[in-house]
Amino acid sequence: MEAGRPVLRLDIRATVWLTCQRCLGRFTEDLDIQTVLPVARDEAELARWEAEDPLVDALVAETRQGLAALVEDEILLSLPVAPRHPDGGCPGQA
Repeated sequence: MEAGRPVLRLDIRATVWLTCQRCLGRFTEDLDIQTVLPVARDEAELARWEAEDPLVDALVAETRQGLAALVEDEILLSLPVAPRHPDGGCPGQA
């Protein structure tokens, strides 16, 4: 628990294939994501937190959490909007 509240810690390490928006070639991107999500007791507690801080990212405690969906969401949020090889990394680029 942090500051007296329970949290869910996610530590995600993965390699994903992306398509370069410059050359349309494929390349891999290594992801190393650490996320700490506070866990609210119910929707009312979450609403209070959001009133204090509209940017708060938290979960509501539920009997069953969709962990796979949560991990997928964190991975999608970490991906670049326009993935590209590093400068000079596109095949055939001088």
